[in-house]
Amino acid sequence: MMRRIIAAALFALAAVNPALAQFADQATFGTGGGAANAQQVTINNVTSLADLQGVLFKYVPTATNTGAATLQVVSNSGSIGSATAIRKLTGAGLAALTGGEVVSALPVVMMYDGTYFDIMSPTSDTIGARMLGNSALGSSPVNLQLSAAAGSNNLVLSILTAAGGTPSSSTPVLIPFRDTTLGNGDPVVVSVQAATTFTITATNTMGCTSAVLCRLWLVAFNNAGTAVLCAINANASGTSITTINENVLQTSQSGTSGGSTAQLYYCGASALSSKAVRILGYVEATETTGNWGSVTAIQLFGPGIKRPGDVVQVVTSTSTTTSTTTNTSTVAALSPAVTLSITPSAIPNLVRATMYGTMQAGVAVGQISLARTTTPIGVLNELSSGTIAPVMLFVLDAPATTSSTAYNLYGRSNSAATLTWAPSTITTGWWFQLEEIMGALDEPANDNGEPLGMVG
Repeated sequence: MMRRIIAAALFALAAVNPALAQFADQATFGTGGGAANAQQVTINNVTSLADLQGVLFKYVPTATNTGAATLQVVSNSGSIGSATAIRKLTGAGLAALTGGEVVSALPVVMMYDGTYFDIMSPTSDTIGARMLGNSALGSSPVNLQLSAAAGSNNLVLSILTAAGGTPSSSTPVLIPFRDTTLGNGDPVVVSVQAATTFTITATNTMGCTSAVLCRLWLVAFNNAGTAVLCAINANASGTSITTINENVLQTSQSGTSGGSTAQLYYCGASALSSKAVRILGYVEATETTGNWGSVTAIQLFGPGIKRPGDVVQVVTSTSTTTSTTTNTSTVAALSPAVTLSITPSAIPNLVRATMYGTMQAGVAVGQISLARTTTPIGVLNELSSGTIAPVMLFVLDAPATTSSTAYNLYGRSNSAATLTWAPSTITTGWWFQLEEIMGALDEPANDNGEPLGMVG
């Protein structure tokens, strides 16, 4: 029965358009030719483009398109119709080619819809920028490598392919951004198909301190469909950290060669305003008196990589041990020592130390503070003589090291009277916590005893 129905349909089709029935009833294969953006296919026995309407045909191109392209059908009777635009399927519908969709020596399947030739086989765009942009994979850049090189006192930052080459139409780097309409939750994927660099020239320090390792975060701005490479030193004054917020539109500074102020975006294009951004990663480098020297680390951003201000690791200790001091000169370590150590994972990161417990002063005023190793840091907490009270100590420190660093409790009394930490009359003991904070340190360790800024 089914055979009869198919046969009847083909008979009716042949009666209306014999040529169309001929091509619809066979695996139509043509011979490719022409040029990159002026493709050609030879299909014998075609008398008009109408013969191919709705028909799937395939051919092997002899050139790769570099932009919008057309297709000329040739038959054994000569050229058929005129060169007709080729379209591709995108997340926003059918659109003109942009480059790399028709690849030399790679078979392609097309269909004539009466006006255009539509590519029906997968293209670099349909399986890359658009489809990935509407899938879970669209949350991270695809085929991305970051490069940073110091030379002639400049720092050259570049977007490369994963293989280390220059992006092109056939090997693009795909970067997803948020929609510039804040009320929309869709991804907008930008395809980087050309060299994309940002050179920070000598004398532009980006707010880093001379001869001290500095972390620059690399960010892409979506400038009307073009990805612009930018950088920001997220840290200022050692311990003030700004966040990089991809949820809001950002603005960069004027100029295209960097600047000397921390916590501001500088880009390879001047003064971009209200643009969607995407964090690409960070570079750790050193500049000396305005001249960029060595690059020590490059890190792509992705799952497991912390943003500025995020907690990298936490070390915690509790105890009910009572410690004392009768020191009357400068603050000194209590006995037995109240101490906790942490090993920072990177020099630019900060350490937030928090201590909670109970302090008891003798017949004199008592003072207590935190110290990094033997250097008191933060603010002295003072308790009147003869009193007992809970104490919270907090400090954000810049140790500028990747070695194990001890944080201790120091104290003193204004007379020989004993200052007691966690007195036995209080059974709650004490709690000590160290947190490594992802930062962009640009100055040496703070050792001046002054209070430090909080993460902002």
